[in-house]
Amino acid sequence: MINKTVVAASIAAVLLASGAATAAEVTGATKGWDTKGQMLTLENDLAYNLPTNLQTSAELMAIGSRVTLVFDVDPADATKRLVSKISMAPVGAPRP
Repeated sequence: MINKTVVAASIAAVLLASGAATAAEVTGATKGWDTKGQMLTLENDLAYNLPTNLQTSAELMAIGSRVTLVFDVDPADATKRLVSKISMAPVGAPRP
């Protein structure tokens, strides 16, 4: 009986780990903002897609602003980084 429980728990852990998307976080200065494509480029030269319903401000989008983004990589297109949260970076936040 205990072996079945261990096997079932192991299978569940593997399935969760393989299918679960984990959010990543990046902090950096804004380098560019494409309003038409809703794309924010950071100083690391990577572009991040912001959904239209994500609340932003002129301060967050200003070139040179230090921001922190929480994002997931699109499972259908690994080059797309889908932002779920944007905030001003804390003072003293590390540079990328």
